[in-house]
Amino acid sequence: MSNVRKFDVTPPDLRIPALIFIAVLLTLTGVLAMGWHQLVGSSALWVVIAAALIAPALILITVFRRKVMLDGETLKIVAGLNRTSIPTSSLLTNQARIVDLDTSTEYRLGIKSFGTSMPGYHAGHFRQIGGNKVFALVTDKRRVLVLPERDGRLLMLSLEKPQALLDALQRSAHTQ
Repeated sequence: MSNVRKFDVTPPDLRIPALIFIAVLLTLTGVLAMGWHQLVGSSALWVVIAAALIAPALILITVFRRKVMLDGETLKIVAGLNRTSIPTSSLLTNQARIVDLDTSTEYRLGIKSFGTSMPGYHAGHFRQIGGNKVFALVTDKRRVLVLPERDGRLLMLSLEKPQALLDALQRSAHTQ
């Protein structure tokens, strides 16, 4: 049985995601209400009802599904609909930094490849302006653990105690 250590992700400011959730819910409800008479009896009604249920549920899943775990020699990250597992041996812990993304321009997230990006919450796969790949779970830009991988990709994690994960990873590297 492996020893799994969980590291608390900094909770995001939920004001903007809540507004987005409400806007999506109201929009879908409005579409359903305005088109009800035309949709009754057609298969399109079920498509609209499914969208009205699935879209808000996906927003909730994306914002509330976030985990960082160290399972033996594997770092596992769950960020909304995305997840990744990285062997600790592929992390360059000696080059890791805890940065403020507002002031550290070299670590800013660029273009979203596949993931979720809204003010105060970035989760999934990104590319920086220079082309570097990034897997991010950023809920607070002021304190982000940046972990380089041997293949050049960066992990960016907003953790309650980023130094605790870094220490655990460095201990794991010394025992390998």
